[in-house]
Amino acid sequence: MPEVDNPVQKTLATRAALRHSDLHCHVLPGLDDGPRDMEGALRLARAARDSGAARVFATPHIMPGVFSASPDEIRAKVRLLRQRLVEEDVDLEVLEGSEVAVSERLVGDFRAGMLLPLQGSRFILVELPSVSLPRYAMDMIFKLKVLGAGVILAHPERNNDVRRDRAILTEMVETGVYLQVNAGSLIGVYGGEVASFARRLIKEGLAHFVGSDAHSGDSPDLRDLGPDIRPALMRAFRTVRERERFVRQAEERVEELVSGRLR
Repeated sequence: MPEVDNPVQKTLATRAALRHSDLHCHVLPGLDDGPRDMEGALRLARAARDSGAARVFATPHIMPGVFSASPDEIRAKVRLLRQRLVEEDVDLEVLEGSEVAVSERLVGDFRAGMLLPLQGSRFILVELPSVSLPRYAMDMIFKLKVLGAGVILAHPERNNDVRRDRAILTEMVETGVYLQVNAGSLIGVYGGEVASFARRLIKEGLAHFVGSDAHSGDSPDLRDLGPDIRPALMRAFRTVRERERFVRQAEERVEELVSGRLR
């Protein structure tokens, strides 16, 4: 394939090569600490599209006593946002999901149909707390798997106990749990220790998905860098080839996820 000399064409070619799926994005309005209204959701969606995202999974927090959107409420917001994106000519696919905080209610809520998996799959995006790992966490996760649910851990690199004892993650991965790292983790948003651990997960093949964890499409700040994961990918990999290989493998897993082939 001939080399592209035009700078604009080079930029477009690079973006096309890095088209990605954002597995973790708080794009739905009025359900959690993401956008307050539809206009904010549209700004976030446009920023995601402009950063190279082909699709985002809408993953509002499900957190007992704090955020409690039902599957029907989430689906309704997804439908509404999809409609507005068509009207606004924003080429971005929005898939349904949720980010479920690990709690002692986790298995019971799953059995009761109160948790929305990722886009019709059997996989639940499960969030660990950022400080300690509750004693019941491992038990809840393994019970979910016994019940037939798949588990993807959201940003496990941010949990202090997990970083101190990496064998926790190794055990989970060996039983079929997948890991999603935050783009912000890779570039030091949560500190150097988290960044080093997240990069190690990628280097050792333990990071299966990447997510922005974006809550806003406004100017990025220290808390929320927005939906653009490209700077993180560029920082995490030494070569373009390594970066593109990771994105391609993550995309293959996403395709398997939404088609029901991910095991």
